Amino acid sequence: MSTVTEGKVSLPLPANASCVTVITTCTNQSGIIKKCAAYSTTPVVQTVVTDLDSAVADLQATDTQLTQARALVATLEGKRGIQIVTVRLKHRTVESMLNTVCNNDPVAAKAWTGDSKQRAKPLAVGALTLPPESPALRNVKAHPGMVEASCAKERSVVGYAFQMGTDPAHPEAWPPQVVTQGHTHKFANLPIGQTVYVRIAVIRRGSIQSPWSPILQIAVR
Repeated sequence: MSTVTEGKVSLPLPANASCVTVITTCTNQSGIIKKCAAYSTTPVVQTVVTDLDSAVADLQATDTQLTQARALVATLEGKRGIQIVTVRLKHRTVESMLNTVCNNDPVAAKAWTGDSKQRAKPLAVGALTLPPESPALRNVKAHPGMVEASCAKERSVVGYAFQMGTDPAHPEAWPPQVVTQGHTHKFANLPIGQTVYVRIAVIRRGSIQSPWSPILQIAVR
């Protein structure tokens, strides 16, 4: 309320008043002033009161917008929280699917996460059509009548095929190939002095067998 002290008007408005209190107080005081009989004949008062009313209206509009914005923020924060949970669930699904297609292959797993590009190497067309590298054949000194065939070890392969025969001109007639997971294989119980022939292939992803290596030969000791 306004008060009069020693011929002066006092319009109380606490410095720590809230926005709602400022709006209510000023609106009430303006209404009281306008009821004064002298208001209609005092243009200078009309001007400043009208200016105050305009400022109060602007403040009221801003406060309304802010209240609505806060309500919207609260709604959006709740919506965001729900969406975060949804994204986490879908993120977990992606992780699970990648692990399924990797099938415990560490090279493939690294490739999917950008840690390594080596996964692409065995899948390249050129690599799929190449025979194994560094094929070799040797006698196992500790075991007479035994030879060991080997080739360079490759990443992410299904296995290695080893085939041995005695007629290098007709490898298609040799006994069936032996498939192993390792890049070496031993043929045992061979006749001492006999010459044997071996060829090696790599079985890469998708059960794709590479071309055979050159035929290797050795005299069994």
